[in-house]
Amino acid sequence: MLNKLFLKPITAKIITWIAILIIGYFFIWAIYLDFNREFDHDEFQHVHISWCMKEGMSLYRDIVDNHGPMYPFINATVWKIFNLPDSFFTIFLFRSISVIFMFAIVALTFRIARLLYDSNIAWISSALLISSYTFFRKAMEIRPDVMMTFFFLLGLYFMLKAIQKNTPDNKLLAYGIICFSFALTFHIKISIPIVLFLIGFVICTSKRKLLIKQVYWIAIPFSLILFVLFISGSLSEFIRLTISSEYRFAYCVSTERSKCSVLGILSGK
Repeated sequence: MLNKLFLKPITAKIITWIAILIIGYFFIWAIYLDFNREFDHDEFQHVHISWCMKEGMSLYRDIVDNHGPMYPFINATVWKIFNLPDSFFTIFLFRSISVIFMFAIVALTFRIARLLYDSNIAWISSALLISSYTFFRKAMEIRPDVMMTFFFLLGLYFMLKAIQKNTPDNKLLAYGIICFSFALTFHIKISIPIVLFLIGFVICTSKRKLLIKQVYWIAIPFSLILFVLFISGSLSEFIRLTISSEYRFAYCVSTERSKCSVLGILSGK
């Protein structure tokens, strides 16, 4: 692929090896920073919510949170089952898990790029991702977005793998859709992009005789979460604190930005 960009084979190899060295450097740097950098206030928020659930409190009913329920549920379960201490050891453990998922995201980026192009492009794509300032700083933090991104990319990989075959693999397609649904349980605000992606995917691949009914798999993990919230009496608070408040906040921010833009234009700034 790099040769098509008017690069000589030797130049393409050099660029690839530079990308590999960049990835290796940032991997080592991430392991060091995992235990030697400041905490973001959001990290303490997610740890505190997980601790509250571990102590028997009900998410959304007893604890205010605007994220999906899966991340604190996983943390609280690990905390309870392994009887982890209420100390910095547990906080660093959760951050280390985020670092592992960060590495997994980079690995999935490599697999997807290699699936679509070749190994050279895959190494360069992975190097560009891990060297991104925002990704590198935030992906190692205790955040639901990290696991959410992992499952979203895993779903994308399965679906691309399914449609690349001469006979589309509907089992892989189902795995991909389930991963998308699982990603939704971490952060509700990505529901609209995922739904739009699935609609576009169905439209673009309908000529290849994919089983469109596979899309119903997206409802399975998410419906299970909604059922548990309904049984615990937290469903209405979940809708109010996540779905309603998130999109209302997004609307308010976009409206205010539009007003600022209009005022800036009118004032000549």
